[in-house]
This record gives sequence, structure tokens and C-alpha cells, in this order.
Amino acid sequence: MTPIVPPRPDLLGVPAPPAPRFDAPPARGRRRAWGLLAIVAAAVLAIGAIAFVVPVRPHGPHAFLEVEGDGVPYRWNPCEPIGYVANLDNAPVGAIDDVHEAVARVSAATGIDFADEGRVHTDAQAQLGSAFQDFTTDSGYRPLLFTWESDGYMRTLDDRDNLLGFGIPWRGQGDQAHIYVSGAVVLNDEAGMPTGFAGRYSEGAVLLHELGHVIGLAHVYEGTDEIMAIQRDVDYSISDYGPGDLEGLAALGRDAGCLPAR
Repeated sequence: MTPIVPPRPDLLGVPAPPAPRFDAPPARGRRRAWGLLAIVAAAVLAIGAIAFVVPVRPHGPHAFLEVEGDGVPYRWNPCEPIGYVANLDNAPVGAIDDVHEAVARVSAATGIDFADEGRVHTDAQAQLGSAFQDFTTDSGYRPLLFTWESDGYMRTLDDRDNLLGFGIPWRGQGDQAHIYVSGAVVLNDEAGMPTGFAGRYSEGAVLLHELGHVIGLAHVYEGTDEIMAIQRDVDYSISDYGPGDLEGLAALGRDAGCLPAR
């Protein structure tokens, strides 16, 4: 069966990361920083005497995969849990821990609950080739799939090197045509990514990037500390969502209200 090519596969089209530096700031800079903190703390205490301090949301660059004619992004129904399964047949040791941690971070950022529905042997092509449908489930759609596939399979999606993975959401039919109902996160099991969350190209951070797509975020081309950024001057040490990522995820989550709503 000819593979269905998902939109926006993610390529590692970037140079090798520079060696990290951990230069300590000069002592004078540290004293000034502490002085500034003391001034800020005093100001907050003064304000707190007369009013509550309102938390400020993070702000930064973000974009959405798909939007309706009025500019409203397509998204999941945040008032229902997203069920997910994992195919660990080709996954590295510790991969399921990375999945659970990535899911927990997305849940915290969106307010959407996720439900672990167990382990499967469904591969990426079975998920994509079925148009994500499974009429044995209550919803009629397969749960979100995490799976690891060979470099050969990844090359059927894109003939360039270093396709680390892709994430794709899937919209429903009929009155669910504007709601994401299923999806897949597929990682290259031969890419050599270390497990855990230690840098932008660790497995955990790549999972966060692909889950960002699944929830509805697109790439951005600015913001060095955004997981969804793909320009060359990114911060390679980043292994968590940045302010723009978090702002975009919040806009796609529970704060935007339950669906279906027209």
C-alpha cells in the first residue's frame, strides 16, 4: 500500500549544535540582579497590600496548523480526554516514560486530559491508511498513536535525510469536521535520538514538538526558545515548551471552550 504522506514532516535541516557554555556571570552582575529582585519584590508587596497580583500569561511567536475562514484554529474538544496508545515494538528502552512525560506537559499547557489506553502493535501505515477510522470504538476513530518506524519507512514519506519524525492530527466527519478526533506521532527509530529531555533533539523534546502539531500548532520561524521553531539560530539546549508554544497551546485548550460549537 502506498503510504499516505502527512503534512509538514519535520526535518533536521539544521547544523550540529554548538557545545554548550555555562559561563558564570560576573559578581557585579549578580549583585545587580539581586538588587533588582529586591526592588521588584518590594513593589509586589506594596501592590499586594491593595490588590491581588494578576498572573501574566507567557507571550511569544506561535502559529496554527489549520484555521477556519474566520481565523479560528481547528482543535480538539478540550472537554473530553484524548485517548492514546503506544506501539513499542521498535521503541528504545525508556520511550514510554518519555511519552508519559510529554503527554503530561501538553496536558498541563492545554488543560486537556489524556487517557492511556495501553500498548498496541498498530504501525503508522495502518493508522494513516485507515484514515484513522475504527468503527469498533465508541467514537469511530482510532486513539492517538505513538509509534517508532524504520528509517526506510520514513524515507517513503520524504526522500531527504534526517526525518526525525512527524505529528499529524485528523479531523472528523459531519458535525466533527472542525474538530480533531485522532492523530499520530511517528518517530524514526534509527535517528539515534537519546531518550529523555536533554536538548532540542532528545527524544522527549521531539515528542513535544510532534505533539504540538497533533494539538494544532504549526512551525514558527522566530523565537530561539520555542520548541516549534525550526530556523537555524534556535537554542539547542531547549527541551521544553517556550512562551510562544505555551500561548498557542493555551489557545487550543480548555480556555477556548468545549466543542462542538459553531
